[in-house]
Amino acid sequence: FTTPRNILINTHNSYSCIEFVKAGLGFSIVPSISVPEDERLFTMPILNIKGEPYLRPTRLLFYNKVRNLDVYNVFIEFFQSKMINAKVA
Repeated sequence: FTTPRNILINTHNSYSCIEFVKAGLGFSIVPSISVPEDERLFTMPILNIKGEPYLRPTRLLFYNKVRNLDVYNVFIEFFQSKMINAKVA
């Protein structure tokens, strides 16, 4: 961009950002997983200076004692499998 940004709306909710864009209130930077595939929005990846996708670290925080609870343990294992098998574009 050649001019300084002018932030008029600031939110921490991806859904709200997408709704603002759909209403014609500008653009937003959100994780691609937040944008439903059926939305008719123009999207593009953010690339670094080398032309590689910008990736941000993802963390899952939990107390080790929740591993004793099946519901939490299943989710933790699911999350770990997705992160290990994640494809880097």
